[in-house]
Amino acid sequence: MTMLSTALQEYPDLRVVLLVDDPPNPRYAGPRKLLDSAHALPAEVERLLSEPRRRFDRALEGFEMSIDPSLPTTAGQVHALAGEYEHAGSWIQSLSDQYHVSDHNEAFFATHVLGKLATDLEVIAAPCAPPPTPSRRRSTPPGWPSSTAASPGPSAPRSRASSASASPRSRPSRTRR
Repeated sequence: MTMLSTALQEYPDLRVVLLVDDPPNPRYAGPRKLLDSAHALPAEVERLLSEPRRRFDRALEGFEMSIDPSLPTTAGQVHALAGEYEHAGSWIQSLSDQYHVSDHNEAFFATHVLGKLATDLEVIAAPCAPPPTPSRRRSTPPGWPSSTAASPGPSAPRSRASSASASPRSRPSRTRR
């Protein structure tokens, strides 16, 4: 959990070192198994992140090769990068959804580390993504106005500000003392 959290930090050229403070030659099977698991952890994290890393390295290389610094970036280039951010957000969210939670620390990791990173990546992608098409449009929750509706309609929630400013007559009257 800690090593994966560290490996997901957004710092280029970050080097992560695992410090194991257990005795190097345990006498019993239980401590030996824990030590072997600790030594195997960096390779497990590297294996977990290897496919997404290859994908994003290829995307970065392709983007860098496709741009001409003397010309504006095209919408297609930006949309392609947005797609990579969307994929990263989905991949991290999937990792969070599959994470086996056994205590409050792991629940925090799944929700606030993985979940927050997934949300951040999707937020970055959203303004750069191409406009939704009918097949790509997200469904609207029941009772909420659709994005294509001209007016909020009767089922839309009204905020205090909108109801209070609708007309001078709708405001509560003040009594003088």
